[in-house]
Amino acid sequence: MAARAAAAGAGVGAGGRPAMRAPRVLIAEGAAPLADGLRRSFGAAGMEVRTAADGLAALCELEPDQPDLLVVDLQLPRVSGFRVVQVAKHGTGGAAPPAVLVLTALSFDEAREAIRAGADDFVGKPCAPAEVAARAQRLLARRAAARRGAGTGRAAGVAAPASAS
Repeated sequence: MAARAAAAGAGVGAGGRPAMRAPRVLIAEGAAPLADGLRRSFGAAGMEVRTAADGLAALCELEPDQPDLLVVDLQLPRVSGFRVVQVAKHGTGGAAPPAVLVLTALSFDEAREAIRAGADDFVGKPCAPAEVAARAQRLLARRAAARRGAGTGRAAGVAAPASAS
């Protein structure tokens, strides 16, 4: 099994367990300076980063290797960020959908619509790339904790009942 994990590029950690891989992030942002700043901030946080300058490119990037996190501008050219969110959350072909962090210069109502479409959180523009990376790390940590809790049959952070003596 360790050989299979190594062959898949995951590596092997202590005790023969697969090593933790860096979270994969897809940044779909049409403004090149912001996209570059986000790429640098996420990379500095130890994440594997891919970028897409428009919605069509983002949809193409979702397919080959689904990211753990999608950071998407709602106002993307070619295909809207709303549509990218919908496809990421509902059209994953059985794979677990990525966490979605929306960047928006739009109104609160439009950000709320993105949440209804499947986004997990949003950040208003203009924004600092380091702030977005920090929010993304918290989002990924909450998601990991929820998955761990689901594996035990309990919500994350809820202690097991004390046994009666």
